[in-house]
Amino acid sequence: MATYALLSGKDVINTVIADSEASLGVNALVYEVIDITDLEFQPSFGWTRENGIFYPPHMNDTAKALWTEKGFVDVIVEEETPAIEDKKGKK
Repeated sequence: MATYALLSGKDVINTVIADSEASLGVNALVYEVIDITDLEFQPSFGWTRENGIFYPPHMNDTAKALWTEKGFVDVIVEEETPAIEDKKGKK
């Protein structure tokens, strides 16, 4: 058994568990079929596939740049700390 994503353009419209791609019947003729059995994060309805990578729904371009099919890359985020104002003498 394998898990397949059915795509219409770049959109995943369904996932199916089947013995083979041939056993998908007409779905294999109508949709692009991708074997996703070995993916750590298996796409489902609402995901997209761009340049060979599956993305979860509603990801902006910044998030997509950090996403791999194994999750987000390790990123160190440095946040600015707001300066602490000297409150002495202020009323």
